[in-house]
Amino acid sequence: MTAPAQRRACQAASLAASLLLLGTTACTSGSGTAIAPLPGSGGTFDEDCPVGAGTVTEGRVIADYAFEGYVDPAGRGVGEDLRESISLCDFYNPTGDGVFGDDSPFAGEPKPKALMVNVSAVWCQPCKLEASEILPEEYELYGPQGLEILMVLADAQSQGVSATFDDLELWVGAFTVHYIGSVDEGRVFTNQFNSGQFPSNVLVDTRTLEVVRNIPGLPGEDFFTQIEQLLAAEPE
Repeated sequence: MTAPAQRRACQAASLAASLLLLGTTACTSGSGTAIAPLPGSGGTFDEDCPVGAGTVTEGRVIADYAFEGYVDPAGRGVGEDLRESISLCDFYNPTGDGVFGDDSPFAGEPKPKALMVNVSAVWCQPCKLEASEILPEEYELYGPQGLEILMVLADAQSQGVSATFDDLELWVGAFTVHYIGSVDEGRVFTNQFNSGQFPSNVLVDTRTLEVVRNIPGLPGEDFFTQIEQLLAAEPE
């Protein structure tokens, strides 16, 4: 068994015990009615970026949704003056070895080979479990290899109520978040695909911005296997 597999096996055993107490791997709000897609356009640094329709569907190019958030809240800090506009097209990396431009919040850093979009809600216990037990370890392992995580906080403490920056700042502080933390104001992104289920996890191939996986609930072994496959792909 490889080192990542051994680590994940131990993680799975710990999670299984925690999930037994929770009794579920996902929360359902019942407020997932889809609205018209409103993809963002701010923050796009590659005019050749492919832009899909609003839906978040496996095998299709994702729309260029834009978020406001923090690049590395635990490292750089939080506050109104540190908020950045982050769009999915910012991560477009067709050759696999691109570098962010000078006008990007990630200026000079290598672009990711894979993007994991994690959609969470403050009221959701499995979301808190993922934030505390899964995402930190996976980001520590895969971040240096080319994975970026974009955490989108959709709901506040009450179901169906959009999260605010106050909610986000409490969340990233509680879980020491070093990946991107953002809010989905009005649930514009979330309502396109998750049917009110939290957490939701979307895996995007940044070479094409195609949605590779879109799953409700906590990610399993196969989700991280696909991350490894994207990271292992040779630059074109």
